[in-house]
Amino acid sequence: MNSPIKYILVTLLFISIASSVSAQKVFLATGGMAYFFSATPLENIEAKSQSLTSVLTTGSNKILFNIPLRTFKFDKSLMEEHFNEKYVESEKYPKASFKGVINETIDWSRDTVLTVTATGTFDLHGVTKETTEKGTLKLLATKLIW
Repeated sequence: MNSPIKYILVTLLFISIASSVSAQKVFLATGGMAYFFSATPLENIEAKSQSLTSVLTTGSNKILFNIPLRTFKFDKSLMEEHFNEKYVESEKYPKASFKGVINETIDWSRDTVLTVTATGTFDLHGVTKETTEKGTLKLLATKLIW
């Protein structure tokens, strides 16, 4: 897919503990925000979705994000229509996802703010690409914000 989308910024807004297995915790987030912006010669393209879901397993540092593509909202309805019909073909490919592992060793028991990288696969429009992305984790006692 040749799309003008160059940047994707993912910010999670709400995190809650889903379950706990011995020293391993699984964090489930719903209602997260995904945002992208692309500067083009004609006009800038940007949209956001507040339907991102994710799972993080602390014992293995595994992380998964899913975004239903039809939930992205644009300022102009024609851009939204072109995004869904021409670029991502959201009827045929309804979601984008990232599945990977946080590379750093993390002490999940202490309050801290960390810059981390995650390496894995990003799937969009039926295309899977290996990638390493940078992000921020904020640990507050029993909560995780990234």
